[in-house]
Amino acid sequence: NGSTICLDKGYHPCAALPGYEMYYFTILAGLSQRSLIQYFQPTHAYQIETIPGIKDMVAKFK
Repeated sequence: NGSTICLDKGYHPCAALPGYEMYYFTILAGLSQRSLIQYFQPTHAYQIETIPGIKDMVAKFK
């Protein structure tokens, strides 16, 4: 429907139900620099190997 939301802080996971598509766009901005290295919770780290493209994406930010 074209709706957009802004979350200015905190943990904000995203999910799409089966049969639906989702586009997740993130803009990072701030007054200081910090690393863009992703953190995967140990219980979900297996997804680095199972989701196509994730491992390559993570490698680009190290």
